[in-house]
Amino acid sequence: MLQLQFVCAHELGHLFHGHNDRSALYEEFSRTPAMAPSANQLKRQARETEADGYATKFLLENFLLTDSGQQIHRRLGSSLSREECILTLIVISAGAVFLCLPFSKFAQEAAKSNRYPFGLARLNEVPLQIIPWCEENQIGRAHV
Repeated sequence: MLQLQFVCAHELGHLFHGHNDRSALYEEFSRTPAMAPSANQLKRQARETEADGYATKFLLENFLLTDSGQQIHRRLGSSLSREECILTLIVISAGAVFLCLPFSKFAQEAAKSNRYPFGLARLNEVPLQIIPWCEENQIGRAHV
């Protein structure tokens, strides 16, 4: 459920940040990475990372500032605090989404030509969004 919400929020993040033209959503789901246009790849990577950040914040707000997270925590019967449980689920869910993307080994010369950032670079965005969000919303930093 969190993986699906992360993906949906990621796509919503593109719309929120004004990244998409009318055909972009179609292209993202219909083209293979090999068919992706080569122009402006670093800009595309930055947009993907920005959308990942939006998705992370969306999940944090949805599951830590509403009753949704409480219900998930209760249903799981986790011994972790609600905050620790939800933060763990968000990181695992984002990681699982990135793991399902096409994998390519890191090569410095290829970094500028890939349409999407490497999975580990994208996963790095998640805690970079979580930590300041938790500080701003007074969620205990010890849980991050």
